[in-house]
Amino acid sequence: MKKIFFVVISLLSLFFLACPVVREDVIVEYIELSSNVLELNVGDIARIEAIAYPEFAVIKDLFWESTNENVCYVYYYDDDGGYVVANSVGEATIKATSKNGKSAECVVFVTSDDISNEED
Repeated sequence: MKKIFFVVISLLSLFFLACPVVREDVIVEYIELSSNVLELNVGDIARIEAIAYPEFAVIKDLFWESTNENVCYVYYYDDDGGYVVANSVGEATIKATSKNGKSAECVVFVTSDDISNEED
């Protein structure tokens, strides 16, 4: 009987050691973007990568926004980054924010590569 008890306890110990521990209280402490400044031409699309730390945080959902969607906006995004579309000449800030309010920003300068405005 003692042998069976020890075998069962040993198997349970192995099971619990092999299972990853998920801590529900680990939240995003800060966000790091792949770029803090982007310089784009009208019509360009650039991807900004984002990493929410600690990497083992439970909820790393990010919300992306632009301070001026007429200049640029985030077309498609996920928790790993977003695609910035340059819409018109100007300046805007792209902001990635976690559910607990931590954020990171990238300033985007959009210019025109149109040389038809230059005088002869």
